[in-house]
Amino acid sequence: MRRQVLLLSVAAALVAVAASSGTALAYPQFQMSSGTNRCGECHYSPAGGGLLREWGRSEAADTISRGGDDEFLYGAWEPPKWLALGADFRGVTGIKESSDTSRSELLLFPMQADIYSRFAFGKSLSLSVTLGGRGAARGFPRPPLGSREHYLMWQPNTTGPYIRIGRFYAPFGLRQTDHTMYVRRYMGFYSWEETYNVSGGVIEDDWELHATASAPDPVQVGTGRPYGGSLMYERAVGSNLRWGLQAKVERTNVRTRYIAGGTGKWYLDGPKLMVMAEVDGARESIDSTPRTQLLGHLNLSYFPVQGVMVGAAVEHYAEDLSVADTARDAADLMIQVFPRSHWEVMLMGRGEQIGDTHSVLGFLMVHYYL
Repeated sequence: MRRQVLLLSVAAALVAVAASSGTALAYPQFQMSSGTNRCGECHYSPAGGGLLREWGRSEAADTISRGGDDEFLYGAWEPPKWLALGADFRGVTGIKESSDTSRSELLLFPMQADIYSRFAFGKSLSLSVTLGGRGAARGFPRPPLGSREHYLMWQPNTTGPYIRIGRFYAPFGLRQTDHTMYVRRYMGFYSWEETYNVSGGVIEDDWELHATASAPDPVQVGTGRPYGGSLMYERAVGSNLRWGLQAKVERTNVRTRYIAGGTGKWYLDGPKLMVMAEVDGARESIDSTPRTQLLGHLNLSYFPVQGVMVGAAVEHYAEDLSVADTARDAADLMIQVFPRSHWEVMLMGRGEQIGDTHSVLGFLMVHYYL
């Protein structure tokens, strides 16, 4: 039985790698709600996301899902101590309707196929590499394969100081899994927008600080790839409340943008409700013409039973506060089911209003991880 499961897993991986894309981050909803306060307890990345530690695999099976085998490849093969491996595969089908078109658009595409590897050199030094496909809802991207993250990191312990250098998602904001959320799409963290960074910080049980200097991917040329840097600070108040402050600067040859904002996370034990919010203000100058921007995000997640998460989110992004009909508003409803370890099924509906134009999107996503 284990051999059959292994063969099916490998076959699914090969099919998905052929033409998929996406970004794999941790679900911030599980911070505190699962009894784990720090993202770095479950993930090797200090700020969360990507490859799971042994503790993260155990939590995914025993706390988040409705049980199951938490081992890599279901225990069919155990990597050596210096090597950690993992993978994320997501496929999506859905329908999109917009008021500016006369037809419905059918979506059917592989969203993600990422394979993670981490090589440990002693206790403190490691090399992490993520390889995956660059899929899309429409057309075929070039190049079809790539590496969103590859970095060298010095981190003696899961708490205390760390330094890493390479390409990765710079710590900032709520770090939502969905790359289309405004807090990612319009803050410079859209799919495949990971920058090359030199980052360092300190992580403790009740607070964390991250500082990052960034440069664009040298392979992707153009004026839209900025240099810059960011700061992020988060502090816990008790075991169920965390607040954060953040700042970021982006600069290209035609644009300068300064961003400042804050985040909040509050888990209510009684109703099993997670509340998350982010507010960011920005001052952007394009060819010396300034404009002021505002972004707001509110997310509610309810856990009725183990293995089920029901969520709702509202978002607002004003691209220029001085110009009418430039704001975007969106509302999302989500049902996520984690029937067994290694599996997730998500049903989502989204409505968006941009000036006089509105659109509705509904999709089904199946997520499998190793």
